[in-house]
Amino acid sequence: MEGFGKPVVLFLDKNINLPSDFARTFTIFFDRKDYLKKFGNLLQKLKERRKYYSNILGDIALRAGDYEKAGRYFQEAYLIEEKPEDMKKIEQLIKALERATNIPPGFKERLHQSLLAFKKGIER
Repeated sequence: MEGFGKPVVLFLDKNINLPSDFARTFTIFFDRKDYLKKFGNLLQKLKERRKYYSNILGDIALRAGDYEKAGRYFQEAYLIEEKPEDMKKIEQLIKALERATNIPPGFKERLHQSLLAFKKGIER
């Protein structure tokens, strides 16, 4: 589940009647005895997601020439854990875009500017 483009995690009491759409995604039902264990599991899953985005999906998209998806996966990975290797992949993608000749100019410029803005926003 996302809100304003950011992942959202719901922590709820088990007695709350939650719509099924919410129960399927990133919901942890609060239970005092298992809360810390569940929260720790959630953090571990987020770290695993970062690796999956960066080392699998982003790399596959990049090799396939889908620069937009690659950029999205690398950005998500960086936002989850701020690993320098993810920023390096974004920088490599920016350079690849600058060299690419087979991308429509308008699309290339929009994606290039988007990645540069992301990088600049992180550096602040």
